[in-house]
Amino acid sequence: MLQISSTEVRNSVSCVSLLAKKYLSIVATSVPCERLFSEGGTIISKKRNRLSSERLSQLLFLNSYFQSNPNSETLMEKLLEEEN
Repeated sequence: MLQISSTEVRNSVSCVSLLAKKYLSIVATSVPCERLFSEGGTIISKKRNRLSSERLSQLLFLNSYFQSNPNSETLMEKLLEEEN
């Protein structure tokens, strides 16, 4: 029969508790959401008012990717060269 000591149980619960706090916590700020809406307002304009929601989502994703990756400009240049 398998016996588990109370110390082992406490250690396991403590470990699970730490993991839950790290990966299951909710961000208590609306800044990322507000930033996304602001960027969406910049993309949608009087001249670009017929973009589909899917295309807008793709543009916002690319904008976020290129802002967060320092080497994104060289990647974009490579992609454009391959296209030509």
